[in-house]
Amino acid sequence: MVLSLLINEGSGANQLPYIILPLFFTPSGGSLILYEPEAHLHPGAQSELMKEILLKSHKAENKQLLIETHSEHILHSFLYAVRKGDLKPEDVAIYYFDNPDPKERKAKYERLEITNEGQVKGGLPGYYDQALVELKQMLEPV
Repeated sequence: MVLSLLINEGSGANQLPYIILPLFFTPSGGSLILYEPEAHLHPGAQSELMKEILLKSHKAENKQLLIETHSEHILHSFLYAVRKGDLKPEDVAIYYFDNPDPKERKAKYERLEITNEGQVKGGLPGYYDQALVELKQMLEPV
């Protein structure tokens, strides 16, 4: 019955077992790596996945989650959890990777500092740039 329901829900719901099952089988205090858990999920579903499954699992069972993502919805879920006090800033680590010289083929990275208010000190370099470029284009006369 549940399998039938998942099949009828589309590709996003079909991906959830690949996140939930490994999370379920990760022992308390263990670590789990998730690669782009936002794939095929609606933005609202991405936020709900973070709030209702991943954050609750972390808090209840002290599981360490290593998440590779490009999703602002997932990032905002963690930052909002810090702002609300559900997580401490030191519970969340954001590593920003950049490849300033593609010829060099060597990425640089830095750990970004998170404030008690759930903000990233100094902002997220380049993270919102494309959205701002597009917004500026939309506001220009045609």
